[in-house]
Amino acid sequence: MIRNLARLSDETFDAVVIGGGIYGLWTAHALTTRGFSVALLERRDFSGATSFNSLKTVHGGIRALQHGSFADTRQFVRERRALATLAPHLLRVMPFVVPTARHPVRNRTAMRVFLRAYDAVAADRNHGVDPALHLPPSYTVGPRAARALNPLVDPDGLTGAAVWHDYQLHSPERLAIALVRTITEAGAAAANYVEARGLLKHADRVSGVQALDLRTGASFDVRGRLVINASGPWAWQLLASCGIPVDRSSGFSLALNLVLDHPPRPHALGGVSKGRFLFLVPWRDRSILGTSHEGFVQGPDPSPVPADISALLRDGVEAFPHAGLNPASIRLVHRGLLPARPAAATAHGALLKRSIVRDHRADGVPGLLTVAGVRYTTARATAQQAADLCTEILGRPVTPPALAPLAGAAFNGLALYRQQGQGQDRFVARYGTLHTELPADGRDPIAPDIDVTSSEILYAIRREMALTLSDVTLRRTDLAAGGHPGADALRAAASVMAAECGWTTGQTADEIQAVERELTLETPAPSARKPSG
Repeated sequence: MIRNLARLSDETFDAVVIGGGIYGLWTAHALTTRGFSVALLERRDFSGATSFNSLKTVHGGIRALQHGSFADTRQFVRERRALATLAPHLLRVMPFVVPTARHPVRNRTAMRVFLRAYDAVAADRNHGVDPALHLPPSYTVGPRAARALNPLVDPDGLTGAAVWHDYQLHSPERLAIALVRTITEAGAAAANYVEARGLLKHADRVSGVQALDLRTGASFDVRGRLVINASGPWAWQLLASCGIPVDRSSGFSLALNLVLDHPPRPHALGGVSKGRFLFLVPWRDRSILGTSHEGFVQGPDPSPVPADISALLRDGVEAFPHAGLNPASIRLVHRGLLPARPAAATAHGALLKRSIVRDHRADGVPGLLTVAGVRYTTARATAQQAADLCTEILGRPVTPPALAPLAGAAFNGLALYRQQGQGQDRFVARYGTLHTELPADGRDPIAPDIDVTSSEILYAIRREMALTLSDVTLRRTDLAAGGHPGADALRAAASVMAAECGWTTGQTADEIQAVERELTLETPAPSARKPSG
């Protein structure tokens, strides 16, 4: 993973992908595996913004089947299975437990019938999947077992619980880096902190991107036969700035998840608030509450207001009255913008039901596509659709590639590999087989009660295009993924980076302040904790 801007400006690529979130990354991967020459540009860092916001779960389409969509359910099942093949070390089997009650739909009998139907639809869920990730059948339990599995909900009226299994994604950020590593090893050129400022045109056809290196302020052109606009909330802004027609009714719903300093349970727990399910999901040594969708906005950069955060927390208290949730337990606020349209009956946006793959030939702008979506799990499927369209536009032979593990995921049995690497479990869970590339020195934690080592920080700088302290602490290592790690740990990480990157004392202080600002932005002031040290 080398940030080679000279190559970006010197070559003409088959496709230039704008956006290093999950949709842009999978699109670049789909094109690269089909033999396209690809350039990937990200204005900030890979897997930031909306892609940083999630419940860390990989769904199998339970909700889609509830809405009667067999086709969507099958897509979720296929994509969940594909991810288990592509990056098994980043996943673990996660049981989901939701309460049943005397309710027309959420009663125990109806849920038992529904889960049997779901298991039939997902009968091939384990086909070709590593045995360590096989998903058990779904089932229901009675009220006593339900109270034992989910003691955080109100037991009044509880008739049992429904239990099914999905995957938890240990680190979406590590999945993003695995994708960047995979495409660059296959010949793609990728760079973070490069902003697309406009589109190049030749003979009335889009022919590339006017780019700006945000690190140096240097401008340059990136030429391509096709440009794929996968810039998430900024996609519409880019189109409008280039005079391309934009649906003015389109906008975004602000999705929120709260990382809580709450002891994790063994299962993901469902609870009902205002007639809908919220989930309290165990994640490392904390829990994540979500997801809520607050408001409808049309700008790409809104931040949640305290009222949004308080509303989600109140709903969490209603759903899980015995969890003891309170503002002081909030360690981090994950937020992101998802494509939506205004809903007449509510101030909240109605999320789009289908991903967008728009060929702008229909708008008189050949050479440009826009890709956007709502679901993390099915982003790869949307990318395949976009790659099919690119193949047709450029007249390439259609040869759908076989699934091949991402960088670091070529295991001959995940459980066996973990046994052979005893004592390396944390590294295997994050880096897979690439953990052997970590520098041999600096394997001790950088601070007390912190797992992250100097070797991981050095590896992020040398091999993973980490340019800032925020890149390292939030998107390469675990250091600040669950909230502020403490001032001592932050200073220790900055010291390692400063020595490697040649930062001055002033630059080091600026980097620490930048992380503090980012963590403050992600954490509401009423519940912000003072870092130790």
